[in-house]
Amino acid sequence: MEIETKKMKRQCCSNHNTAKLVGMEDLPNTILVQILSKLPSKSLFCFGCVSKALSSTIDDQSLITLHNRLLADNEAAFEVPQLMSIAHKARSDVICTMQTRKCVRSSLKRGKYALNVSCQDLCFVFRNLFGFQLPTEHCFIVNPLRRKEVVRLPTSSNTQELAESSNPKVLVGCFYGMGIDKDTYKLKIVRVGSFGSHTDITLHKLKIVHVLELDEASWREISSVPPDDFSYDEMAVGRSCVLSFDFTKEEFSWTPMPPRLDLTNKIHLLTFRGALTLSATSSSGHTNHIEIWVLKDYERKVWTLDYAVDVDVFCDSHILEIATCGEWEHGIYFYYHRFYAANLGSTFLDLRSTPVRCFSPPLGRTFTYIVSYTGSLLSLKNYDNLVDANELVSDGRRSTKL
Repeated sequence: MEIETKKMKRQCCSNHNTAKLVGMEDLPNTILVQILSKLPSKSLFCFGCVSKALSSTIDDQSLITLHNRLLADNEAAFEVPQLMSIAHKARSDVICTMQTRKCVRSSLKRGKYALNVSCQDLCFVFRNLFGFQLPTEHCFIVNPLRRKEVVRLPTSSNTQELAESSNPKVLVGCFYGMGIDKDTYKLKIVRVGSFGSHTDITLHKLKIVHVLELDEASWREISSVPPDDFSYDEMAVGRSCVLSFDFTKEEFSWTPMPPRLDLTNKIHLLTFRGALTLSATSSSGHTNHIEIWVLKDYERKVWTLDYAVDVDVFCDSHILEIATCGEWEHGIYFYYHRFYAANLGSTFLDLRSTPVRCFSPPLGRTFTYIVSYTGSLLSLKNYDNLVDANELVSDGRRSTKL
């Protein structure tokens, strides 16, 4: 019996050694794409480093399209929010440095990626795409995490003749937003501005809205416009409602604020865990009370109070007026622009702990602002208006993979 058992063991080992090992590359492409589409983008980029075959699969347009669709429908894996600092270089108003950041033990450490960009202002952030504006009013989109892809946005539109008429007018006071059409899954950009002359300010009250699909050559004017009495600062949150833009219907819509929300609080609008979120902060003595309301059902306009926390006061009420709020890996943060508050910086709230941990990582003097973004497989390489990245961007000193 013992001899037969040894023979059986040797036979099993022999069969195991001669058996062909099946890897992911051996799976049918359709099945492999379905599996990979459920993973977060960071894991996909790691898979792409394993072999050339997997790298080719990660860059396959079918996987990119499916992954973006699942993200748009909230069916893909949750993307962990990441941080990017954007600072103007010394003695330059048109060159800024993009640097990835990560919170490590209450401090903001530099990440792997750094990029110098010739620009004037940051217009918008959508996932891993950053919209910038040049001093010449031209705009472009940068994908800093994938091959320095740059797309320049067209300036022409159906109302271009207004700017070329005998009474010259220019498109002024523009601001932008980016999203995905859930019917066609195309990337779209909305631009809100007004045509008017620099001398006649009264003409600027007439809002004009254009929509651009990235695969089109010109902007389209649409009929839906925001209220005339809304300024840039009030566009996100105003009155007792939130004004948003639906990229599928191409129209503005109102979302009532939570009935139990105290409108006397300092309210900030942000994206938190993939949903529209309101952060309401009030001060009382030595304590800041913070409520985080999340829009769980966009169609029914249902808000839920996910957090109500008290922390030691980290800034005065007048500073909250000019602060920006964003999401990081373990909670939210407030950032105070140094132009307005030279002695302040940022405050991060770690929502994992009870009580909530609050810390202020030291910032360098060159910081302009901190923004939050998420990874994705969104790529700009297939668009016709792709430009030479070397004209607008260059590697930073610590850049390793751009």
